[in-house]
This record gives sequence, structure tokens and C-alpha cells, in this order.
Amino acid sequence: MNARFVSRVAALALGAITTLASAQSLADLRNDAATPGDVTTYGMGWSQQRFSPLKQINVGNAGKLQALWNLSLDNSANASSQPLVIDGTMYVASHTHTMAVDALTGRIKWKTIHTIVEAGYIDAFRACHPADPGMTMPSWDPHVRLDYVFVPQAYRDRIAAIDVVRDPRASSASDHLPVVADLTIR
Repeated sequence: MNARFVSRVAALALGAITTLASAQSLADLRNDAATPGDVTTYGMGWSQQRFSPLKQINVGNAGKLQALWNLSLDNSANASSQPLVIDGTMYVASHTHTMAVDALTGRIKWKTIHTIVEAGYIDAFRACHPADPGMTMPSWDPHVRLDYVFVPQAYRDRIAAIDVVRDPRASSASDHLPVVADLTIR
């Protein structure tokens, strides 16, 4: 192997380790209701109460609130989504993409999927299951779509089957459920 390739692989591995080190732990997720400054689980805690104990907004000042920014989800499908908020970044998922937004300014930090779609690829799962959101993360309570299979638009007819593996044994194998695709090769 050449040294350039090895250094790139090492850099990617280091980046992956750094990313994993900064991810939320199971304890962080379980403690979400006690940390109202961040919303790391849907429903603001595993009890799904969608309640914050913060006192800044109350009956006396709720009528004085004004919108500082708004954001289009840029999605023609039924776009209902509950964002997660971690360290001032709001993560929003729709049927077509996921984006990170600065919670104070509304500025989009990054947005996924569109680059792939604009390059002529389709989301194989969405093509076969338009009504199924295909949530895969976390495996014990899937409410975020993390896993995708993309194929060139011209190969749409080659998707024989694609499914999220929802077997209980799969949820103990990883922190997200696998997606399995059968493609016809000609």
C-alpha cells in the first residue's frame, strides 16, 4: 500500500473515533428530561411527555413572543417533524433530507441527501415504501432515519426488495436497525 492511502485511512479512522467519542451516551439519552436545554430524544425524554420545566416562557409573557426566523422543510410530503436540539444545533429530519440548523439564527449548517438526488440517484427505500418513514435509529426506539441505499434513477426497476430489519434480534446487534436491499444485477 502506498503511504498516501494509509494516511487517508488513518485520518478517516481518527475522524470516526472523534465522532463516536462526542456522540450522546445511553445515560445522556435516558437523562434527557432532566436537561431541558437540549432535546436529545423525541418527546423530551423517554416518558414522551413533551414537557419542559423551563420557566422563561409562562402565561404572562407567552402572548408577547415573536418569531425570529422560520425555515421551510422544502418537502412536498406531509412534513411533520420534531427536531432534536443538542448544544445549540437543531437537527430536523424530513422524508427527503436531514439538516442541522443553528437554533438561534436559523442558518442551515448542513443538509444531506439533496446532493445525491441532484446527481441522479434515488432513495431505494423511499421508492419502494413511500408511506413508511423507514426509521432506523436508535434500534430500541427507532425515530430517526439513519440508513439509506441509493441507486441511479435508471436502475429503479432493478430494486427487487428493500426493507428495514425490524426483528428484535437486530435491535441488540447495533444502535441502529439495518437496511437490507436486493438488487438485480444484469
